[in-house]
Amino acid sequence: MDFESYQPPEGKNEQPAIYRVAEKVLSDQVKDSTTKQMSDKKETFGNGPVKELQVPNTWSREEDHPFGRATAYGFNSPDGKTSLNVYDRGAVMDDASTKSFATLLADNSNLARPKVLTPSQIRDLANVFGRGKLGDNQYTNSTQYPDPRAPMFHISSAQLVTVNGKTVLEVDGHFMDQNGGKSAHYKGLLVPEQTPNGTKMWEVYLETRGEKDITPADHANYRKAVESVHWR
Repeated sequence: MDFESYQPPEGKNEQPAIYRVAEKVLSDQVKDSTTKQMSDKKETFGNGPVKELQVPNTWSREEDHPFGRATAYGFNSPDGKTSLNVYDRGAVMDDASTKSFATLLADNSNLARPKVLTPSQIRDLANVFGRGKLGDNQYTNSTQYPDPRAPMFHISSAQLVTVNGKTVLEVDGHFMDQNGGKSAHYKGLLVPEQTPNGTKMWEVYLETRGEKDITPADHANYRKAVESVHWR
C-alpha cells in the first residue's frame, strides 16, 4: 500500500492499521517512561530504627558519610537542590533528656491526630532537637539578629505524630543565616534508638539547599518516604 496516497473510505476518518499500531507503541513507551520516573525505589539500612524506606526513582544516593560517631545517608534530587536524608547523630543523649522524651512518647502512644508541642516542651527537649542545630531555636535562644549568637534554626511547627505504628517527633522549619534570613528548609522526623550505651537520636528528613522553600512536589516526596518507612 502507498501510505502517502492512502485515503480513508468516504465518511470515515481513520489511519492505516500500521499507523495505529505505531501510535500505540509510542504511547505505551511514553507511559512506561513516565511511570519509571514517578516510581520509587526501596533503600535499606543495616542499623538504626529505620529498616527501609522508599525514595524517588530518579534521586541518587550519596556515599554514606561518617562524621566521627555520626553517619549520614543522603539521596539527592536530579537538580541537586533537595535531599532526603537518614542521619544517625551518633552521640548518646543525657539521662534527663532521654527520660523526658521517652515519657512524652509513651504518654502519646496512640495518637489519633498530631499533637503540637508547647514552647516549654520544646525548651525542655533541646537536646532531643539537637543543641547546635534544631535545638538552637527561637524558644531556647532569645538573642536577636544580627548578633552572631542568635538562633541558627527557626521552628515553624513541632508535633508528635504516628508513623506506621510508632510515635515520633516531626519538626518543620528553616535554618537561618547570619542576617536572620532563610538558608535552608528542613522537615523531618526525630526518632530515638535505644542502644547498650544509651539512647541515640536519628533523623529522617527532607532538606533544601540555599533559600529554596519546600515545594508541593518536595512535600509529596517527603510524605511518601515517611509513609513507606519500615521500623526495625
